[in-house]
Amino acid sequence: MINCFCCPGDSKAHPEFEDLPAAETFRFDHDHPPDSSREPEEDATKKVTQETIAMQDGSVYTGQLVGRLRDGHGKQEWLDGGIYEGQFKNDKRNGEGTLSTQDGDVYTGEFCNDQIHGHGIWKFSNGNRYNGQWEHGEMHGEGKFTWTDGRIFDGTYVHGQKEGPGFFKWADGRWFRGSFKQGKQHGEGQAGDNKGNSMSGTWNMGSQVK
Repeated sequence: MINCFCCPGDSKAHPEFEDLPAAETFRFDHDHPPDSSREPEEDATKKVTQETIAMQDGSVYTGQLVGRLRDGHGKQEWLDGGIYEGQFKNDKRNGEGTLSTQDGDVYTGEFCNDQIHGHGIWKFSNGNRYNGQWEHGEMHGEGKFTWTDGRIFDGTYVHGQKEGPGFFKWADGRWFRGSFKQGKQHGEGQAGDNKGNSMSGTWNMGSQVK
């Protein structure tokens, strides 16, 4: 027999089983808004040039321009240490690129209209890693999050939280496979340990009820 697999609010009943870690909620907001003084030009036939220009916010852009707009491959460096290198379209980050933040995090993947959007990999400076889908700067869709201590979540995120079907494994080998809601086990699922024991049950916001 194995212990009841709750992620309990009742820590006295099951002191050996900690709750799921707090949802790795992460949202990338565009910290460096585009230079609003640079109005897009209607003439799309402007000549493509390679230039280095100073932006109004103090950042420096080196790369392709169409007219006065960033368009094509380029690199932008901000005063706080942030760097983006990749594709631009219509003066915004669009397409594949790599963003390095001032905190040491690195994102490589898709951008749309200056936001992280599509598939990409975010490597945190502490060694944690998320590989999956993004929507408007949030982890959203299928993805896999790995922690440096050995924990793994492979499943669905909705607006930065575990939501829907997924698999979570703790560093000591215990695991849960089933439904999640707001980052916690919720609904039908199975749980087990590293000794081959397993059980099925029903969870309600992290606590096993059946």
